[in-house]
Amino acid sequence: MSTLFEVNNKQISHKDLNTVRDFFTDEQWDLIYDAVSEYKEFPGKEDLARDTESAISQLFRSSY
Repeated sequence: MSTLFEVNNKQISHKDLNTVRDFFTDEQWDLIYDAVSEYKEFPGKEDLARDTESAISQLFRSSY
């Protein structure tokens, strides 16, 4: 039985988390995270950007 992690309010296996993380290089993840961080400055997008940053952080904490 594989352990499930909760990421972005979804139950996901460790293997699947690693698959998602491996889809992009570390440099690409950095770019995605930085772009989302800048998006927080757009009116009405602050919560979505914060939630997206949180999901990325959860993914990285739970994988590997």
